[in-house]
Amino acid sequence: DDSSFIKEAFTDESFLDKIWDSFFMKNRAYYSIFNLNSVFLGYCGIRNLQAKPWELCIALKRQYQGHGIGPESLLLLMKALKRRTGERVFRGRVDADNEASISMMRKIGGKAHGISEFFLHGKKLRNYEKKNEYLVDKRLKELAEEFRVEPQELLGHSLEFWVELPE
Repeated sequence: DDSSFIKEAFTDESFLDKIWDSFFMKNRAYYSIFNLNSVFLGYCGIRNLQAKPWELCIALKRQYQGHGIGPESLLLLMKALKRRTGERVFRGRVDADNEASISMMRKIGGKAHGISEFFLHGKKLRNYEKKNEYLVDKRLKELAEEFRVEPQELLGHSLEFWVELPE
């Protein structure tokens, strides 16, 4: 079974339309990732330049995942932004079910900084948590302890990591 509320959201056509439209909104910074042969691998960026700390985002084509491209791209982005703007603290939100992204956040120095609402809010969030509480397992209990929340809360919230670059 899969407890990923984000994967569930991606089955909704109106949600996908909103995602696409968000790429063209003001106060966002998205950068394409290409290899040396000019092959598009994915993108990374900052979700909202007006919300501090800046939230990292990344998406790689499936065939390029798991090769170290994600952490390398995010570190390059953060270092470039630090040089240009002085910003040293970034955040990343990850679905508790996405072990690869959790690992990536840890590789770039991400530390547990609580949870946050992302796609689901209010009554929909509470209903989702209640409906899926049977999915709480040992791994979720360990994550919940690390993030200092109740395990069932991880079913409908995003894990929030903060990354602080050295001075």
